[in-house]
Amino acid sequence: MLTASQKELARHTLGLPNPKRTTYRNRFVCQEDHKDWQDMVANGLATMRRGETLPFGGAACFYLTRKGAEAALEPREKLCSDTFPVIRTAPILFSAPMIRALYNGRKTQTRRILKPQPTDANSKFRGFAGVSDTKAVFTSDFPAQPETVRLPYSVGDRLWVRESWRCNSWAADVATIFYKAHENCSYTEMHEQFPIAGQKGIAPSQSWKPSIHMPRWISRLTLTITNVRIERLQDISEEDAMAEGITMTLEDSPACAWFSGIHTNTNLAPENMDGWHFNDAQAAFQDLWNKINGANAWDANPWVIALTFTVQHGNIDEVAA
Repeated sequence: MLTASQKELARHTLGLPNPKRTTYRNRFVCQEDHKDWQDMVANGLATMRRGETLPFGGAACFYLTRKGAEAALEPREKLCSDTFPVIRTAPILFSAPMIRALYNGRKTQTRRILKPQPTDANSKFRGFAGVSDTKAVFTSDFPAQPETVRLPYSVGDRLWVRESWRCNSWAADVATIFYKAHENCSYTEMHEQFPIAGQKGIAPSQSWKPSIHMPRWISRLTLTITNVRIERLQDISEEDAMAEGITMTLEDSPACAWFSGIHTNTNLAPENMDGWHFNDAQAAFQDLWNKINGANAWDANPWVIALTFTVQHGNIDEVAA
């Protein structure tokens, strides 16, 4: 998994060897184009933060992932729980259109408003701090001291998706769950069955239940965070807007139209789609953001947490980490 030179770098990064046979650090500063580190990043064994995003600037900073760190260990050595904490799990809510985008593989990013926002509206993001980069660091002219905001997510966290649902039937051994996001789709897409052993009973119902009330054991989508960025909402790139689930429609029209995913009728002629088809993915994402967060929410341009993730079809307690 690691070449000899990569393992030597990895062990130095972890502070190995040492008498306690336990890692105590995880950071290596060097030029961004370092071949061994770039190869490790490409293979999921390390992550990199570019110099311009770091408080001290300059060279890039590389961090081993748990996978990379474990590959560097010798027998009887272990990872420090402070540097490599147990993977966290948490619920995350999505609207029905975004559930469909996740389900179909069109959505690999999401943006959530950073709370609280930095005190100074003119603050600049300087990088991350804390174990597993769990704090965002901002600086400004006032207050003069750096300000930190604790983050609810970090790389490696696993999220189970909550969505609108109902229990269609409760049999002797399994519960059949319907999902509102796919109520107009095939039966296969609309339902999942889960073993009920040891679970609290759910009464079958024809009424949809809000996503906030979805129990963990009937969630059908699992996300694993692979990257966390802090940025202004309006700094989203065209590529990132597409990763948010924005799709292209009307590809043969004079000006390619982008579709935000909120609207469900895609059979209208271009002249009847004014207001919800757009000339670029960023504009479509602006429409999406305002539909979800309220009119003029885009204009506020808040600091956001931009999460990149992989999507697995299956319950978080069933699919492999």
